[in-house]
Amino acid sequence: MAIDFDTLVLGPCMNAFAVDALLLQRVSAPGAPAAPIRGVYTLTPQDIVDDFGGSQRADGYTFGVRVSEFGNPAVTRGDQISNIDLPFLAGRTFTIEDTGDDDGYGHQLWVLKEDDLTPPETDDDP
Repeated sequence: MAIDFDTLVLGPCMNAFAVDALLLQRVSAPGAPAAPIRGVYTLTPQDIVDDFGGSQRADGYTFGVRVSEFGNPAVTRGDQISNIDLPFLAGRTFTIEDTGDDDGYGHQLWVLKEDDLTPPETDDDP
């Protein structure tokens, strides 16, 4: 007897933990309108040790989506996620750096990199 993992596990998990966002398919479907999507946002802090024995924090961001809720799972590197419905993410946009399939369980995990929208510094004096 096969277990419907999508219905029995992923559905309830998404109902409990998912937040709304917008998918901007800049690379996989250029010109397509932003698509509403929901997923589970995760921040994983990582300490990276440098060559001198010091450490720096580097945050890892992921967004897990349920494939059955998403009509076109063919996202690719360069597509973006914005408007993640969490107060501390207001106005922030993330670019999908990698996509991971879950071997047929109906879930994809997207590795995100926050877009740096800070203008570059210049040597020009005002």
